[in-house]
Amino acid sequence: MVEETSKLKSELKPVPGVRTGTAASGIGYADRPDLLMAAFDMGTTVAGVLTTSTTAAAPVRWTRDLLARGASPNGLVVGAGNANCFTGRRGEETVAFTARQAGDLLGCDAGNVYIASTGKIGVQIDLEEMDKAVRAAHAALAPDDWELAASAIMTTDRYPKPGRVEPEIGGVPVTLQGMTKGSTMIAPSMATTLSFLFTDARIPADVLQAALREAVADTYNMISVDNTQSTNDTILLFATGAGPDHPAINEFSDPAFRDFRAKLRELLAGLALMIVEDGRKDGTLIRIRVSGAETVEAARRIAATIRESRMIHRMVLQDDKLALGRFVAAVGMAAEKVDQGKLDLRIGGLQTMRDGEFTDGSMVAKADVLIDDTVDVTVDVGVGSGSATAYTVAV
Repeated sequence: MVEETSKLKSELKPVPGVRTGTAASGIGYADRPDLLMAAFDMGTTVAGVLTTSTTAAAPVRWTRDLLARGASPNGLVVGAGNANCFTGRRGEETVAFTARQAGDLLGCDAGNVYIASTGKIGVQIDLEEMDKAVRAAHAALAPDDWELAASAIMTTDRYPKPGRVEPEIGGVPVTLQGMTKGSTMIAPSMATTLSFLFTDARIPADVLQAALREAVADTYNMISVDNTQSTNDTILLFATGAGPDHPAINEFSDPAFRDFRAKLRELLAGLALMIVEDGRKDGTLIRIRVSGAETVEAARRIAATIRESRMIHRMVLQDDKLALGRFVAAVGMAAEKVDQGKLDLRIGGLQTMRDGEFTDGSMVAKADVLIDDTVDVTVDVGVGSGSATAYTVAV
């Protein structure tokens, strides 16, 4: 995962082929915009990664169905403050109603309107309020309403989380930007979030989907705040094709597509880290870098095992000294291949283990390794070239 959010541009710019509008619906919040609409030019493609929860909310099931059918996106409606989850048949009717109303305004079929939501579970939505909000958001559609868009999707967030990168396709600059929300109920598969990304590049849906899944695996699926998954997690990436001409991309492995893939990963990494930073509040950030693993997947599992160790969390939060053996034990608990004779461990930049032996005892003072309320854990397991980074919060 790319660690530095500073690599992201914080100012969102107009994306050719996209207009956004917001409205204060009163459904989720009484005093601010809490509904977002986006309208897309014809020919836009979409990719999505959604929660793996078996109790997914009605909007997730709707959007999952549209993605499975390859429905071209003409519109997107996002509600904040009400998850529309465990609302029974009425909840499903609310999603269909919202899509129909938006479709009528946008001049498209309901089956071309993607829906997402976040917020309280088990609360019904008043259809009259939804209708008014959809109409108001449609009336506000504009190419430069991005600051309000990033704010409208927030719930537990303390601040909006926008980001922009500048990729090239075959040497041609294109736009890629987006926004995310979240700070609590953050767990992998996916981390609890709504995230919406937009590019003016021309990318087929299957290639876009492969790129998004690749990026999510190394970013959103590597963070945790409270190890609690949501029913509404949704990341959608829209490609309008309305930007500058660039070489046609027909294959995921096309060399001309490499920079876009790398910048997409950078964007998602920066947005995911914003979620963790917001979620930690007064807690301690733990950043785990694993290298030398047999495969990338093995590195991810080792990093995730360290990330989820409750004993490490308690120790970082409560103790004046950190027991290094607990980190090594977590490495082994992942049941991935490790060369103990080559195992290296660094905590906060200090070399605490080299070639399988502690360099200066089995304890380290937390004050010596805690930098900016962050503990960096770096492990090399000495068997291959696989690497991964995970983040969590001790609170």
